[in-house]
Amino acid sequence: MLYVNRSVAKVTGYTTSHFLGPGSSSLWDLIHPDDKSRTVEFLTNAASQGFPYVCQYRIITRNQEVRTVEERGKSKRALNGSRKSKILGGDECWLDGVLTDVSDRVAMENELRTNERALHSVLENCRAAVFLKDTSGKHLLVNSAYEEALGLQAGQAT
Repeated sequence: MLYVNRSVAKVTGYTTSHFLGPGSSSLWDLIHPDDKSRTVEFLTNAASQGFPYVCQYRIITRNQEVRTVEERGKSKRALNGSRKSKILGGDECWLDGVLTDVSDRVAMENELRTNERALHSVLENCRAAVFLKDTSGKHLLVNSAYEEALGLQAGQAT
């Protein structure tokens, strides 16, 4: 690695010295085994294409905690005479990006999906006609009992 900001310690638990210098580790070494091949393939393609990228994957921190991170960046090609770094044996390039811990956001999104599924299940198993409209009168949510009571086909009310 050419440079690592000291805030990497907040995300990974490792200081910058862990990633810089002879015999150092790579951020790639922290990628969760279940995400590694997908993530490495994605980042390798991003590096070869030179387009901005966003990639979400899990890492294992110094404390063995699994955290979800989002990496945003762009690959940079080496110019003659510049410092060079090879990424996984590919073309001479490097990834310049930001790693953000999104574990809390991902947990909230998962909880929201779970709650939405539960609400949908309750509504669909309720015998009473249930609906929700916005202030303009547009249906935002209806259950099948409501559609059936009004003689509507599935999805017709929304």
